Amino acid sequence: MSSNPSVFAARVLAAFAAAGNVTDEEVAAAGGPSTTTLAKYRKVAAGQMPMAEPRGDSLRRIDQAAHWKTGSARALWRSGREPEPSEVVYRPRLERVSETAQDERYVRWLAERITELEDRLDLLESRGGEYDVAAHEDAEHPPGAAEPDLP
Repeated sequence: MSSNPSVFAARVLAAFAAAGNVTDEEVAAAGGPSTTTLAKYRKVAAGQMPMAEPRGDSLRRIDQAAHWKTGSARALWRSGREPEPSEVVYRPRLERVSETAQDERYVRWLAERITELEDRLDLLESRGGEYDVAAHEDAEHPPGAAEPDLP
């Protein structure tokens, strides 16, 4: 057992940050421990709770997200030996939608909706104004029906 679980937990959390996995979601996406486990590590690092030796799967997850060679987390826990960096780095592709991309999707959605409305207006004009817009709208969107989701 590690002589100091709080040092182990603090070293693991620091290694995640050094590997570029700053948020809990980034650590989990990089194959690391769950967000629940990370919260426990923070409490252990702060000396607020004890910690038993992590299981094999947890140690493998630490190695992966910290970019350590396999077995490094176990060695750190058991002997305090400094972890060895891995030559292979797992880098998940995280899809992040920027505000600009969200804005662009919204603009496209609006453009499609405007085109739809222009087509309806053309239909109305082609019928000489004898087009019951309210009836058409009720047929497409009955009263009480939910509005379509925006992108």
